[in-house]
Amino acid sequence: MKKFLITSLALALVFCACKKTEETSNTSELTSAPDSVFVTDVKTVATENTENPGVSTTVETTDPVVTTAETTEITTVPPETTAEPFIDVPVERITPDEGEGIFIEYEVVLFEDEKINDRVIAEAEKKLNNYDISDAKEFGGTAEYSVEVSSIYKGKGIISTVYTGNYGIYYERSEESGEVLYSINIDTATGRIIYGADIISDFDKLSKAFDNGEFESNYAYTDEDALSNYGPSYGRYPDVSIDANNFYIYIRESDTSDYYITYSIPLEKAKDFLNAKYTNS
Repeated sequence: MKKFLITSLALALVFCACKKTEETSNTSELTSAPDSVFVTDVKTVATENTENPGVSTTVETTDPVVTTAETTEITTVPPETTAEPFIDVPVERITPDEGEGIFIEYEVVLFEDEKINDRVIAEAEKKLNNYDISDAKEFGGTAEYSVEVSSIYKGKGIISTVYTGNYGIYYERSEESGEVLYSINIDTATGRIIYGADIISDFDKLSKAFDNGEFESNYAYTDEDALSNYGPSYGRYPDVSIDANNFYIYIRESDTSDYYITYSIPLEKAKDFLNAKYTNS
């Protein structure tokens, strides 16, 4: 009888030990989770099951991701939306054949609308005709005229382009040369070329800002009389342009010079005298 009790007790202890080992093994299996999960289905992502901690389940998302089992939320942050200051558009180089000794080439920015392209090309031809290139051909001289796109900006209601280059007219005993600088601005709503009179809403305020030294120039000095021959009373305006930060005016250094001074003012200060259609306000 004593031997039977001892044997029964020993068996009971062995059974308890085996059961405890099994429970421990199961608990370890539940609490251990994979270090990472690669989600191949674009509609699923691994997350933690709150009812059975450590067991990965799935929730919907929009993008495939690699995440850990600790991930509980996926947040998609949209990219910053900022105004695009520059646009990628075709540029065409025009090289009319004017005969021996006359070299002409100039670039124009082209668009999908043929009517706009016709206007841009016509405007570029008008700028070319400001120079006496044809006289060189007529009177036995030589000439060169070369212009390329300097900048392109698309803003609120406006595409503003600037062109720079050089020209020269040469005769046996004389020559003339200088800088070429002009702008072509397009109203994006109408597709038409617009000028200083369209962009500047209050020339008096512009002149006041100019006189007060609010404009900066690319020269060491600012000519206080630079605007004296421009405005509504004269029926003429200088070439102007706009970019993301500034408003620009381009004026010849003097009446006898073919070199230009660029005056600029921050757009925030210029809004008082610019047409609101073409600023970023």
